[in-house]
Amino acid sequence: MNSGSDFSITETGSLRAVFRCEGERVNVDFFAGEQQVGQRLVFTRIQAAEEGKRIAETGSWKSQPIPELATSDVKSFGIRLKQYGENGC
Repeated sequence: MNSGSDFSITETGSLRAVFRCEGERVNVDFFAGEQQVGQRLVFTRIQAAEEGKRIAETGSWKSQPIPELATSDVKSFGIRLKQYGENGC
């Protein structure tokens, strides 16, 4: 079963993460407006939960598609990634 969710990373909505779950995989695509930015990220659900937890705790994210993101925005993304890893989309 495929399912998905659109998550605004920045308060202005200028950067969004689109999460799609396909079985035990969590795919993440990033969009600035309607334009895709960066590479699609693919995680197992376990990897998504672990990486999301690390990002949420540290505010650091090596695969960050936009380097100028505020730490609070990075942490919010981590929280959401962790949730999808633990619960699916």
